[in-house]
Amino acid sequence: MLSLRSRLMFGVGIATTAIFVAATLALYLLAKASLIIEFDSTTLVKARAIASMAEIHRGRMRIEEVEEGQLQEFARTSHPEYFQITSDDGNVLAQSANLNGARLSYSSPVKSDLPAASDVILPDGRRGRQTVMRFSVHADDDDNNSHGPAQTAMLAVARSRGELDGMLARFRWLLALVCGAATVVLLTLTAILIRRGLRPVEVVAGSIARLGEKNLLDRLAPSNVPRELLPIVQRLNELLCRLDSAFEREKSFTADAAHELRTPLAGLEAALGVCARKPRSPEKYAEVVNDCLAVVRGMYNMIENLLTLARADAAQIQIAMVPCHIDEILENVWMQFKQRAEERAIKVTWDVSPNLVVQTDCERLIPVLVNLFDNAVRYSNQGGDLRVCACAKNSDAIVRIANSGSRVRSEDATRVFDRFWRADPARSDIGTSCGLGLSVCQKMIATLNGAISATSSEGGEFSIEIRLPV
Repeated sequence: MLSLRSRLMFGVGIATTAIFVAATLALYLLAKASLIIEFDSTTLVKARAIASMAEIHRGRMRIEEVEEGQLQEFARTSHPEYFQITSDDGNVLAQSANLNGARLSYSSPVKSDLPAASDVILPDGRRGRQTVMRFSVHADDDDNNSHGPAQTAMLAVARSRGELDGMLARFRWLLALVCGAATVVLLTLTAILIRRGLRPVEVVAGSIARLGEKNLLDRLAPSNVPRELLPIVQRLNELLCRLDSAFEREKSFTADAAHELRTPLAGLEAALGVCARKPRSPEKYAEVVNDCLAVVRGMYNMIENLLTLARADAAQIQIAMVPCHIDEILENVWMQFKQRAEERAIKVTWDVSPNLVVQTDCERLIPVLVNLFDNAVRYSNQGGDLRVCACAKNSDAIVRIANSGSRVRSEDATRVFDRFWRADPARSDIGTSCGLGLSVCQKMIATLNGAISATSSEGGEFSIEIRLPV
């Protein structure tokens, strides 16, 4: 692929050459037309001079000056010029002596009083131009020395255009040399200017090349950047900010994942170490095994959530959108938590519109609802309230699950979707929660073309709202 410098040079070279060629051609054509007009004007002057000298004497056309040798160009044998006078019926009335009986021809007779000029081949084979005009000639009267009635005749004067062609040829070569030299000079200057003009691009490219994962905090300086490159530099700086934030999130995520895995493993090691020190009763062993089993299940759940998040980040989750009755799905999922809610004396309020259909993937939506119901029952206060609402609004279906006894402050409500974030700084619920559930819910709802949000007031109500397309 051509570089930007090569493309600019190629484009400028083509444009420059085309402009110079067009300008040179126009200049040449204008000069040629001007020289031909001047040439024809000189020929016309000679033709009018001959016409003014012509007269009919005793029935014969006579031009005294030519006969007396005053117009030498029409009598010489070297580079001669020619004239010819003919009547309207085509008879030759007079002609220059150097024609030697030959005739000047013209394609059509001149019917108007305006002269006409055209290119011809002269009798001696040279290229020339010929001017043809009509004029009136009078016959003299010998008896009373007066002119008789006027007659019309046609006069043709032909001259060689060798000098004109030579001048045009020299002019062509001069224009070609000037155009070529100007093109070379302009392209050289253009190459220098393009190189200097693209130097800021090379500076920016060098600055980008020096960036790495260890210096993502560095930014490209926009102070000496041309205005055309300023948007690129700004977008690159924004990209660096996003990359830096992404790297920080990945580092934090890795550290949190390591911490979350290390804590239950440390608990397992401690429990098994205590059991290994001395024999214990079967009941004690069974109690430790059950505790270890709960920890292992929590770790398994966390690993599953991590895999789900990784697949969602890589857009590897396949979905099949079909119409689903959201009221039936909510009822079926709630049956898994109904007994736990009754054990904690939680009062459940159910406000779900019947026959509410959404366009979604049921298999992906059900784990989200399981997670939300599990959180609502787990974090609701003893004897608290739990509300489940679902209704249609405009083109969306809104599902809201809220529980009392919130431990999340209102300003931290948006953080509940952060990975490994917990409202409890002491993380006293390790083993039962890994802090990834709502992150998985957010990713999954986004995959289902929906939206999820949270609101909370500490000591009040925590609410999760889901919007799905109807």
